[in-house]
Amino acid sequence: MVSQASSRKEYAQCNQVLQVAIAWLVILFIPLGIILYKIDFVMGPSMFNSDPGSVEFAIAYTRTIMIGFFFESIYDLEKKYLLQFGNAIFPMCIQFVTLPLHIFFVHILYNSFENGLVGIAIATDLSFFLNFITLHIYLTCITKEPYRFRLLTSRDGEE
Repeated sequence: MVSQASSRKEYAQCNQVLQVAIAWLVILFIPLGIILYKIDFVMGPSMFNSDPGSVEFAIAYTRTIMIGFFFESIYDLEKKYLLQFGNAIFPMCIQFVTLPLHIFFVHILYNSFENGLVGIAIATDLSFFLNFITLHIYLTCITKEPYRFRLLTSRDGEE
């Protein structure tokens, strides 16, 4: 829908489509979050015929990382919104910066604090949150019109 609205140069409608998609994501994440938090009822040791220790690690990892997936999903919506306007540089720069930070977070939380699998999930949550918050600040505060700001991607004759 964003591509149809942007081809007709109805940029306000593009923003409305993004806001509706984020609202739907929030609405759908609530029951999904409850299901994932109660995953020990869904995924028991007998489900995969696994030992209880492995299942407990999987449950702890899933519970820890689910909030990160929420932020990464919103980031992905906003990134696709920018890509529709030909602005691929800024999301790429965000990921270029957060990748070394993620490696640093994993090193600190896994090796230094010895948090194990939960430390890796927390590091992933932090990276997902940094991706989200940086792009969200860019979209809401820095540029109100992403279709006008094409960082190194504008075609000849376009703004």
